[in-house]
Amino acid sequence: MTSSARTSRVKDGEAAGPGPAPFLIRVVAGDITRARSSLVVVNHFNGVNPAGAEAAVDAALGGALSRRAAVGAFDGRFGTSYFVPASTSRLAADGVLVLGLGAPERFLEGRLPELGVSIVEAMATFGYRDVATILHSAGNIGVDPARAASLIVGGVLNALATVPGAECARELSIYEIDGKSIAPILEGVRAASAPSGVHTYVEQAVGEPPSAREESAAGPPPSIVDHLRLCITKAGADVKVAVIGQDAMDVARTHRYPDAFHESLSNRLRDEIILPEKPEDRVRAMRSIGEQLYNSYLEWTDIRLAEKIEAAPSEYLVARVDLLTVDLPWELLHVNGKFVSRSHRFARQLELGSPGRQGAPTAASGPLRVLVIGNPTQDLPGAANEANAVAAMLEEAGAVVTALVGDDQHGISYGEVTALLDRESFAVVHYAGHAKFDELRQDASGLLLADRRLTAGELANRNNLPRLFVANACNSAQTGAGLLNPFEGALETINLVSGLLSAGVRGFVGSAWKVGDVAATTFAKAFYEAILPGGPRGTVAFGEAVRLGREAIVDAHGEAEPAWAAYSLYGSPWRTAF
Repeated sequence: MTSSARTSRVKDGEAAGPGPAPFLIRVVAGDITRARSSLVVVNHFNGVNPAGAEAAVDAALGGALSRRAAVGAFDGRFGTSYFVPASTSRLAADGVLVLGLGAPERFLEGRLPELGVSIVEAMATFGYRDVATILHSAGNIGVDPARAASLIVGGVLNALATVPGAECARELSIYEIDGKSIAPILEGVRAASAPSGVHTYVEQAVGEPPSAREESAAGPPPSIVDHLRLCITKAGADVKVAVIGQDAMDVARTHRYPDAFHESLSNRLRDEIILPEKPEDRVRAMRSIGEQLYNSYLEWTDIRLAEKIEAAPSEYLVARVDLLTVDLPWELLHVNGKFVSRSHRFARQLELGSPGRQGAPTAASGPLRVLVIGNPTQDLPGAANEANAVAAMLEEAGAVVTALVGDDQHGISYGEVTALLDRESFAVVHYAGHAKFDELRQDASGLLLADRRLTAGELANRNNLPRLFVANACNSAQTGAGLLNPFEGALETINLVSGLLSAGVRGFVGSAWKVGDVAATTFAKAFYEAILPGGPRGTVAFGEAVRLGREAIVDAHGEAEPAWAAYSLYGSPWRTAF
């Protein structure tokens, strides 16, 4: 699904910067069933069949609300809330919250702030940072949109300061199907009373629904193709290895986890691969570590994994890892005399503890549309050079490129990036800059821009998300040689992956350690040539494009250049940018 949007921003309270982040209130002219939020909130009157927004959401849930309403499951006192899971529906949300409005004849204007409080209480209870809602039945009691918005939002803002656990709540989107009501709703939002210490940031979005042609062109995501999937996770004190198949059973084995090998890897990668001056020493070390990876994690099983890897269908191999095995350099895995990431279309799948939302597909026709963001914080000239080189190369190859590159005069702001992602649909976003990981709140991890951090959760609520996110986040313009810690930033990159995949990005390409400008440009050129329509090989899938990027580094800089093993692909290797 694609959409176009016109976005304007109005700042209320203090500007974003040092101190607590402002609470974002977004007013959207559109259908709430298209909301890209963690939680969708509708309402229900006792004894009344679903109507309006509730009926639309009910249809998206396959009638789940009307079935419950028919047996009185939602009937109760005013303010009672009911949670309905939505993970299997076409809604881009984890669930739907139904707010009980009680008896229709007892619903009064003065109770609208209570609905705002109920929304925040639900966010605090479930730990949600963002919700999408409506002006709850204001028309039923003759309350104009401005007044209703002021009362409901006032209840939300006051609850943010009083409800325990409400610090998780960061965004509220108000959907209105009637575009004429947007202006008064904005007026009411701005007029809402907020307690001291609660600052707001108001954003207006007017979106157009996709045309039938666009929906048809986008189509459903491609089917899963035949491939080999290995699950390598930690289970207590053991490593668990499973071959995930398509039959009624999977094969799994457990073994004592190789803690000593795991703990030594970071130093070994630095001392044996990144820092040595002799190319032959680096190549020898890469092969040795790759073979030990196989011996320590896979060889001990009786599943004949070497044979299965060799015979992987169409050379598609996916390693399913968890947060305890994701930091291992699986791209160095060496089996049957070959590096698997170079002989196969290799990708990772990250096991997360929280459900993600699937990103909407971009249009399947027309040129590749790419957003390039580089050096947004103005302190990475190497990132600016990379971004400009990538943008120029893509434009020369026929892609439609929007480049936001910082320089000595100006950085790239939050408003510039979010406005673009609300207004335009990009198949690919290429980011070169800093990333930060919040250890306490994963959804607060994100990309550093000139004025604030753009979190993965905020990306999830943009009108458009890319299918593919390519990041050289946390990498500098320096080469690995001579660095005290070549892996600085690897943790941030790994956890940026989890945040973006949960946000709905379908594929992520990034580097696990610092890669120099020359090798990074070599990889990018080969990768983008491969995914561009009409390229020398035609449009190839992500897995093959990453493999070609590795081989380009080896051909241009030699096998001893460790950058070829630095890049990881997260996602289905058979997907394409279209």
